[in-house]
Amino acid sequence: IMEYSGRGPKAEIEETVRQMAIEGMKVRGRVIKDLTSIAVEHRVKKVGATLAAVVLWEKEETE
Repeated sequence: IMEYSGRGPKAEIEETVRQMAIEGMKVRGRVIKDLTSIAVEHRVKKVGATLAAVVLWEKEETE
C-alpha cells in the first residue's frame, strides 16, 4: 500500500502513487502481476477520512 497526500489534478496524483508502487516493488525484488488504482477527488466540509486495504499472502506450495 502506498499512501500520498497532496493537492493537484487527480490524474497527476494517481500517476505519482502508481510510480511509488512500482518503485516500492522494484526495491523489494517483487514482480507486479497486476496494478490497479482508483483515484477520487473530494472536498472536505466537516471531517474527512479515507481507507485503503489489501490482503497479502503467499501461495502455499503443494507437493
